[in-house]
Amino acid sequence: MKVLVLGGTGFISRRLVDLLLKDGADVTMATSGRTPNPFGDAVEEVKVDRFDRLSLFEKLNSPPFFDVIYDMLGFRSRDVQDLIDLFHNRVGRLVYTSSASVYRGLSGTLSESAYDPSKLKIEAPGMEKSYEEGKRNCESLLFNKATFPVAAARFPNVIGHDDSTLRFQDHLSRIRKGETFTVPRKSGRRNYVWVDDAGRFLFWLGKNGKTGSYNAASPEYMEVSEVIVRIGEFLGVPARIERTDDLTSNSAYYSSSDYILSTKKAESEGFKFSRFEEWLKKEVSEYMERDGKSYNSADYRNRLF
Repeated sequence: MKVLVLGGTGFISRRLVDLLLKDGADVTMATSGRTPNPFGDAVEEVKVDRFDRLSLFEKLNSPPFFDVIYDMLGFRSRDVQDLIDLFHNRVGRLVYTSSASVYRGLSGTLSESAYDPSKLKIEAPGMEKSYEEGKRNCESLLFNKATFPVAAARFPNVIGHDDSTLRFQDHLSRIRKGETFTVPRKSGRRNYVWVDDAGRFLFWLGKNGKTGSYNAASPEYMEVSEVIVRIGEFLGVPARIERTDDLTSNSAYYSSSDYILSTKKAESEGFKFSRFEEWLKKEVSEYMERDGKSYNSADYRNRLF
């Protein structure tokens, strides 16, 4: 299987590429070159500016045909329009890394049907003003306009010791320092996904020829204070939490209402997500072994919006 990964050195991408190589895939990574390639000669690396149409067409406009393309970096509709134009008749299918942010403004237990990208028409791809708008529009354009099959993985907060957003590391660092987390008395519940599961899920979508949108998260859902307490327990440091009547929190994992991704679709088709406490303990241990030092990829989202 010949595979192209757009953004192969990133947080989730490194797990995905490792699985592809172990499966015997012929992997090409399109990267900016700013983050070192941990796979060496096991992959072909093409240096390209993912967000510049001219660069994409210059570096990736020639054959070969790819069985699967993984787009880890499409944040705006114009980003995926470039792929639709570039890979017409040159790809078997595309797997898009989407986000639970497509459900922004909704609450409760959310199945994939809560946002139907086929009903949102994007006539002229442009410059979205937010991450969530970009992800919604990207899905809409891919499912309405692409000439090849598409699957989209909708992830909530992805957790790992080398989180490129630094949210996880920030929580561990603050707990170790004895800082206090403020949490409203009324808080919503949400679920999360392990970075290893995220890579494994993307691999599963491509390997099995899946199409359509899929939620991807661990089955457990909880209020943010429970997450903070668990991290503290695994660190061996009691977490400090102050309940307030305010409606804001100094935790990036806080949700004011229930924001729970239903994973019945993926699970009914055979994918099993790892249990929250098992992988959280592992990632806390990995963090401690490195004394908080992380190997991070560029924070593309903040650069664009």
